[in-house]
Amino acid sequence: MNTQNNTDPTNAPQATAEPSGCAAWAPALIAGAALLGMLFFISCAGGTYYLFQQRGEFALRTIDGTLIPLIEQSRLEPDEKQATIAQLREFIKRGRSGELEDWQVAGVMQRLVRAPIISWGDLQYVGSVIAQRDSFSDDEKVEFLGELSRLQRGAELDKVTQFDMADIFEPISSPADHESGYSLNQEFSDEALREFIARAGLVADRAEVPEKTYDVKLVSIIQRQIQAGIKSGMK
Repeated sequence: MNTQNNTDPTNAPQATAEPSGCAAWAPALIAGAALLGMLFFISCAGGTYYLFQQRGEFALRTIDGTLIPLIEQSRLEPDEKQATIAQLREFIKRGRSGELEDWQVAGVMQRLVRAPIISWGDLQYVGSVIAQRDSFSDDEKVEFLGELSRLQRGAELDKVTQFDMADIFEPISSPADHESGYSLNQEFSDEALREFIARAGLVADRAEVPEKTYDVKLVSIIQRQIQAGIKSGMK
């Protein structure tokens, strides 16, 4: 019986090809990418936890390093400016004494930023311009200043915020890279002032503020926001 030669190359077992090039490194690359992903996730989680733990201190730094300087540079009347800054510094002192928890401090900061604090001096300034404008009759001045006071009352009731200010001031300002979002023009025409007052009145109407004259102080708004933040945290 004839048998085939065992040396026949067609019957020789085929050697398994070894991976080469990128294929050889693929498992290591995948494992490395997975490890880096895990490290990134852990780092992000750690960073988020750190920020969460430090949110009270960050809030106090924002008030001290951003809000107070903006108030110092604002058009607020000197006495009210001094009282406002003293009020905020007293809160910062309380926050750093350990008297308040982080969620309370962060809540106060968020509420203060929402309130139209940095535009309050501009409202006062425009009010003084209206009061001295000879082209407005006495009745118009009373009406216009009354509308401004309604807007301020809306802020006191926490129904008017800083986000409303850019639109209200638009007729007498220009867009600016500033926390307020606008920069007052150097001069105001009568028409522009009337449009400004009309917008202020519309926002006061939306806030359901009765049509009467109010005497609202910024310190009362800040005190209200501090109390609300301590009691309830962020809005």
